[in-house]
Amino acid sequence: MSSLSTELQGLLKGFDRSNEHVVITDKKGVILYANAGAEKHTGYSRKEMIGRKPGDLWGGHMSKEFYTEMWETLRDHKETFIGEMRNRRRDNTYYWQEVHIIPILDSRNEAEYFIGIELNVDEQMRREQLLQAAQDHVPEHIKIQWPLKWLFEKTSLSQKELSDLQRHYSSEKALDMLTDDLLAISNVLHAHRQPDSDFCIFGLLQQIINEIKESFPARHYHLDYHGSSLMIHENKKIVYQLLQRIIINAAQYTDANAGDILLVLLKTGSHCVVRCSDDGIGISLRDQKKMFEKFYRGHQAKTYHPDGSGLGLYLAKTIADVRGWSISCISEPKKGTCFEVRIPLNTTKKDLAGVA
Repeated sequence: MSSLSTELQGLLKGFDRSNEHVVITDKKGVILYANAGAEKHTGYSRKEMIGRKPGDLWGGHMSKEFYTEMWETLRDHKETFIGEMRNRRRDNTYYWQEVHIIPILDSRNEAEYFIGIELNVDEQMRREQLLQAAQDHVPEHIKIQWPLKWLFEKTSLSQKELSDLQRHYSSEKALDMLTDDLLAISNVLHAHRQPDSDFCIFGLLQQIINEIKESFPARHYHLDYHGSSLMIHENKKIVYQLLQRIIINAAQYTDANAGDILLVLLKTGSHCVVRCSDDGIGISLRDQKKMFEKFYRGHQAKTYHPDGSGLGLYLAKTIADVRGWSISCISEPKKGTCFEVRIPLNTTKKDLAGVA
């Protein structure tokens, strides 16, 4: 049985703490690693999983066409595969999971490992929508990949930066950050497989604020919107991931006990606009030129928040670029930062009358 590479070994602590079902297999699909979430979801112990294939245990209950598409996506196209999968637990009960399988590429650009992350899907309607979207999707040629060889490319990272990043993803503070970032990228890549829907963006912002308050409770959060409702027709999961990272960035770089974060929601013509302002450390003009680059962190940011990964703003910009949205920033050192996100409304089903 193959062993895990040094890059993967350094990240297992992050997976160990994740509540999601995570397994890592070799290129033949043989399980090399499984976390406690996989044990909980499948009923199999890690000892029973290692050296076996998922299809020999809980998997193998989808059509031949499903698995053909899955392996073509992973091995031929070397892209992340997302799909709905019917599995069977050790006690013979069936359940549905949303599976994200991410190929880890070697130096020859061939799949060397696969990371499988499975999420519970409880609603029958959502399951049917996702399955239909997967069947109807038209592949998009988006050249963004998430192999760990790319993530930890030594040509772009110094040894110290590499060590810092690996430590970040295995630290107590990071917890599920690694799986969150992997899922964020795979969701962006495959947003065309997931159905858009009409939803209230004001309610989504309230949800994000309430969640972020749990990690950054002492900041002061304000949400300013004077309309009756603002519905948009978009991929809610992707909108959530972009706005969450912008607001987390504001929370990270304001005063831990008295920082102010102001969110303003507007409808301007055919766009929904979200502005996120803080009174934090700000971003220098030099750093503003590079702040959306992968792993880039300015000197002040590293000093103020040493545990950051340098991926939050990169992911936000990636999402905006892929979806055709815009994201901009105005900032002044020691006075704060304002990010503005503009999303086309695209709503044809909801009446926007009365929206400010």
